[in-house]
Amino acid sequence: MPEQTLLNASGSCPDSDWLLVQLLRNLGVAARFVSGCLIPLRAFEVPPHARMSLVRPLLLRALVARFWGEPSAPAKLARWGTELHDRFLLPHFIAQDFADVLVELNAAGYALRAEWFAAHLEFRFPKVGDYAVSGIELELRRALEPWRVLGEEGAPGGSLPRWLQVPCGSPWRASL
Repeated sequence: MPEQTLLNASGSCPDSDWLLVQLLRNLGVAARFVSGCLIPLRAFEVPPHARMSLVRPLLLRALVARFWGEPSAPAKLARWGTELHDRFLLPHFIAQDFADVLVELNAAGYALRAEWFAAHLEFRFPKVGDYAVSGIELELRRALEPWRVLGEEGAPGGSLPRWLQVPCGSPWRASL
């Protein structure tokens, strides 16, 4: 119970979230409780330069603010099939998709420039080489490679290991 969180000075993450929402609402700030704990952003790697680290929180805050004001509610979810691997692991399509995101954020009033993120694309998709012949230019860059899900890999003894995420805690390994 959230009330017990204050009395006992202990509780779960959702209890703390509810307390924060109530506090913000009492201060007149529009606050929503989405679900569970704060979103852990563990998927982001540490960029090699401090300046690259500065724009990432700016992008995330703009995205949260954008969807806070007007949540995305598509009539129907897109079925991508193998197109996720065929297109969206390649640098050209990721850059194109990211440019569309920046256009939408700018239209919503969040001024972000593509050149601020150019170093991220260069870091993630380094140039391997280029070739030009008869007016045709070809540039070769590394692409993303999907990692196998841990549950897909067999383990000694025949069981399948899988990482389980405990809310607001550390990952636990369990054999399924």
